[in-house]
This record gives sequence, structure tokens and C-alpha cells, in this order.
Amino acid sequence: MFTTVEFDFATLAHRLREFSDLNSGVTAALSDVRQAVEGDWPVAMLIGRFIPRHWVLIVEVDWLQWQCYEPSSGDVRSVEVAAVRRSRLSGLGYPRPFAFVLPKAETRSATT
Repeated sequence: MFTTVEFDFATLAHRLREFSDLNSGVTAALSDVRQAVEGDWPVAMLIGRFIPRHWVLIVEVDWLQWQCYEPSSGDVRSVEVAAVRRSRLSGLGYPRPFAFVLPKAETRSATT
């Protein structure tokens, strides 16, 4: 199911994206998370209840579900994307996503 991927860590850059849209009544856009994982870049998700407490790794995605590696058990667990948007995660120990660690988008100068 998983393949070995080699990275040049000297050039790898990431960004932290907070997940604050949940309580504002706005449907959170998660397309950047989906696109990163589809591009063979696992995405770390920081979860908790009232404060951030635990990291899981999103390793596979489709439109309705994500497969998350849960390090405390060593299991890969399914999570509905709708549950992420509503802060109603189950099976990961905590219900609310706080942030994602995503690879930075490559940008190129128009002059190079």
C-alpha cells in the first residue's frame, strides 16, 4: 500500500496552516491538503480537544475520506472529510483539527 519516497531535505520547505475557519461558520477549504497528499506529500495534522495535543499523518485521500496514520497505535484510520470540517473527528483520540503542515508551493519568477 505504501511506497518508499526519497526527498532532498535540504530543499524541502513547509508551511503551517491554521485551521481557524471551523468555528466561523465558513466551510473550510481543504483542497490544499488533498492536493499535497495526492502529490505524494503526507500532511501532518495537529489535533486536540481544547488545546492542540497530538499529531497524525494524512497518508491517503479521496473526496470523502482521509487515511490517517495514528502514531500512538501504529494504525491507519479512516476519517471523513466532513468530520474534519465540523471538528467532529473520531478514531484519532481528539475531535478537533488545529493546523496542517503542508509543503510550500513552488513559485517561479516571471523573469527566470
